[in-house]
Amino acid sequence: MPIGYSKGTFKKMHNQCIYQKTIFLIIPFILETLFITENNGKNSKGFNIKPQYRWNLVPLVLLGFGGFLFLYLSFTLKVYVLLPIGLIFTGLLAWLLIRLKKSNKKEEFVREQFYRTTNCAIMPEWLLSETFNNFYSSLQEHYKQYFNSSDWKNEMEYLKPSDVKFPFAFCLTYMENIINRNKSANKNMVKKLMSNKSLQKERT
Repeated sequence: MPIGYSKGTFKKMHNQCIYQKTIFLIIPFILETLFITENNGKNSKGFNIKPQYRWNLVPLVLLGFGGFLFLYLSFTLKVYVLLPIGLIFTGLLAWLLIRLKKSNKKEEFVREQFYRTTNCAIMPEWLLSETFNNFYSSLQEHYKQYFNSSDWKNEMEYLKPSDVKFPFAFCLTYMENIINRNKSANKNMVKKLMSNKSLQKERT
């Protein structure tokens, strides 16, 4: 039975990342998950977030254990027919680790807007409910105070990426869609914005 312990960082962006401790007993038990906002070694600062990739960690354990076992049997017992299987398992493990370790382009786009508004390059889906509410309330207050408006969702329709309001309106609309459990609205909004030529020029 695979038994192990791991700790490490992933999803790094703007020198910020997720830090997670996990113990593996076939099913992974996540001990701690933090979002690191200041990565200074022992003096790093961060806050608790939701456990990440709980069930994606299961295939990591099985692929790692399986790859090691097949390679071990192949070389020590000279059962060379198992060598290709061990290499396949090891290759799949490496591919899955790379895939989970980095944010995709859509995730990077969302995280960039939250970094511009909150100084945290985070996905709001990662936040615990209390932290989520604090972020949302803070962004609301800022928008009302500095832009004298609370109509960010409709304003998103005509705002340009270069507008000062843009990242704030985006973040509030994104979080509001999460509150309303409207994942498709966020998916479509990000897809539309990323296909915007003016936005692409601004990012390059």
